[in-house]
Amino acid sequence: MTASSVTSSRGFVADPAARYEMPVVFGPTLVPQVSKWGWFQTIDVMFATTAQAIRPVVPAILDIPTEPVVTVSRRTFRDVDYLAGRGYEELCIGVSASHDDGTGERRGTFWFAMWVDKVAPITLGREATGFAKLGAEFPVSVPDSGGSFEVLEYGTRLVTGSVLDVTALDQDRLDALNRRAGSTFGYNVRYIPPVSGGAGINQVTRCEMATTLTSVGSGVGAVEFEATAWSEAPQSGRIFMFLRSLPVLEMRPGFILEGHSSFDRSTVTAIGSMAGPH
Repeated sequence: MTASSVTSSRGFVADPAARYEMPVVFGPTLVPQVSKWGWFQTIDVMFATTAQAIRPVVPAILDIPTEPVVTVSRRTFRDVDYLAGRGYEELCIGVSASHDDGTGERRGTFWFAMWVDKVAPITLGREATGFAKLGAEFPVSVPDSGGSFEVLEYGTRLVTGSVLDVTALDQDRLDALNRRAGSTFGYNVRYIPPVSGGAGINQVTRCEMATTLTSVGSGVGAVEFEATAWSEAPQSGRIFMFLRSLPVLEMRPGFILEGHSSFDRSTVTAIGSMAGPH
């Protein structure tokens, strides 16, 4: 602990200039300001749906296109700095969205739900950024999956997906993609309910992720959401019931991506609240 964090006669006192994570009484965070994921591989399945169907789960402050695209992204991360080189498995589901704060439109993805197999990425992501992370089980890592995946809660299957008949992009197309997509915007909701005597947190946030792709393959994507009862999947059942109800206007090409990424936590910006536009 640092001297600025603790006064022995008074007990713990937080340094307002320092960054913390739970439990705060052990001093400023050891998580770097800029986090790095040394390697990742993802299976991305995408489909177009209707704005009317998806609008109820997108904060009013965000804009969505007429035919928004839902992305189901099954990811494996390794060599993560804040995990001392360890990794984790993740499923992210979001929809294309944008926001203009007066300085220009930023198009990205509103990630309305995520699932992770390790505790640290869940708590850090929820508290610091607003990633809507829940726990889940991942029977197979993406690199070992052959282009297919499934995710479970308490042994109940939530989703299956695949990208098959994959064709690799050549180096020229890969270089062009990196020039266009080296930085992406994510939108999230950072929410902590209020308690008696105190205020909670209700923020729609925007963050920016820097990514370098080392290989990209495109193929035929497929996804199936399972209709699970609350008793079988108490965290996720209602989410997948909603996803199952979405009309699929068109399946888009799927992708298997590999690369590395970084995230400057100072880019996390509160752009408003779930109360609606300013």
